[in-house]
Amino acid sequence: MKIDAFKDTTFTGRVDKIGLGTNSSFSLISTANTSGNYTKVIQKVQVKIVLDDYQGKRLIPGLNATVKIERN
Repeated sequence: MKIDAFKDTTFTGRVDKIGLGTNSSFSLISTANTSGNYTKVIQKVQVKIVLDDYQGKRLIPGLNATVKIERN
């Protein structure tokens, strides 16, 4: 995992929990497209990742991360 605030640091961890639904499935306004036109829709699924080591970095909510998940 790479975090934007710490570009030279790579973090490792494991997936602890995967959400049961996308954010849009809990939305009050439906994202379903009834016009027949294709619209690209991004779905977000909540994933909880437990880090192996913080490496002395102060990780706070709101930081952007790029995560690569590999199956063991």
